[in-house]
Amino acid sequence: MDRQLAARLLCVSIGGFFALQGVWAFVAPRSWFDALATFEPFNEHFIHDIGTFQMGIGVAAVVSAFRVKAIVAGLAGLATFQVLHVVSHAIDRDSGGRPGFDIPSLSILAILTVIALVIVWRSPETEPGAE
Repeated sequence: MDRQLAARLLCVSIGGFFALQGVWAFVAPRSWFDALATFEPFNEHFIHDIGTFQMGIGVAAVVSAFRVKAIVAGLAGLATFQVLHVVSHAIDRDSGGRPGFDIPSLSILAILTVIALVIVWRSPETEPGAE
């Protein structure tokens, strides 16, 4: 197996592991906490946020296996985190924080990150194989 293929398989495997951990934390925060983070206090919103971080890291790793430009992988991970972080704040809006400020401001950051991702993703310099 050549090095490039080995690196890509590792990126997909490790990224997939992080993404699945993130989905678990986001979808079933109590189960994730009880299995992996058995230190009190349990905070559902915090576990949701951990899930969004892990999904972003996982997506960045998987995308890096197919898109070698760092900006594409980085923005893909950041956009995943940003969008899911807004969802986390919307779901947990009654848990504290400042929903009237947090959700709109986080939404603006998410939108800007997705726009940046679309711009670089569609750029000919970031096509697979373009170095």
